[in-house]
Amino acid sequence: MSQPVSVTIDEVFVAIYALLFLLAVAAAFKQGFSRAAGFFSLVLFTGVKLAGNAILIYVYHDNYKNTNMVTTGYILRGLGYSFLVSSVISFLSGVYNADQPPKSKKPFLLRLLHLANIAALVLLIMGYSNSDSVFDGTSTDGKLDSKAPIGDAIFAVITVFAFLFTLFLFPRSSSHHRKILVRVVLALPLMLVRVGFGTYKTAHRDFLKSFTVWQNLGFEWVEEVLAVLLLLSVAFVGKDRDEMRGSGKWEERYPLNYAHSP
Repeated sequence: MSQPVSVTIDEVFVAIYALLFLLAVAAAFKQGFSRAAGFFSLVLFTGVKLAGNAILIYVYHDNYKNTNMVTTGYILRGLGYSFLVSSVISFLSGVYNADQPPKSKKPFLLRLLHLANIAALVLLIMGYSNSDSVFDGTSTDGKLDSKAPIGDAIFAVITVFAFLFTLFLFPRSSSHHRKILVRVVLALPLMLVRVGFGTYKTAHRDFLKSFTVWQNLGFEWVEEVLAVLLLLSVAFVGKDRDEMRGSGKWEERYPLNYAHSP
């Protein structure tokens, strides 16, 4: 008997997330500790998505004997979005602080979004953890605990405000930092599609059976991968001239120009 298409797709995404995980690790080390916060969040995101898909493949081949493992797999799938949000907040904070005095605090909005992100993550975990009956098939309506859709709804609001803050920063940033913001502003609509669908799904009756694998693929999984690729591409935005001068790398690369500069 052949395995379901959903399991085959999970296996494909295990390979995809394994590759993205390695790319995120490489990007984090390439940037150095002070610039790598956004990439470390991507390491966590790809890691938990990889683990979530791998667990769901395992429980299929184990005939879903362990309900706790099923719940864990879906929790890891869902909570991964929090790390994607953390990555965006880190990149926006880095751009904002680039022209500020050293050790400046994050703007209030980004600090608020960070706290909301943590609250949404806690609600999502509690919502899934309180929905064992959905995953063991004993629930009468297959609906997740109400905390799960509330958590996803908060993620959606965070994503909208992050998009608006990116647009706010764009005209106020240098051409170098605009290259970063372009990648972020392209990733956020994809993230909004994903979290909008996720919110609708977690609030819907019969969470596990009402949506086809193709709906999940088209409105959630593909968007996440594309968003990760866009955010990983920030690693290819080189340091600007002033930052290179401060580290001595500009002198190494352009010794004559730097020697004659005012």
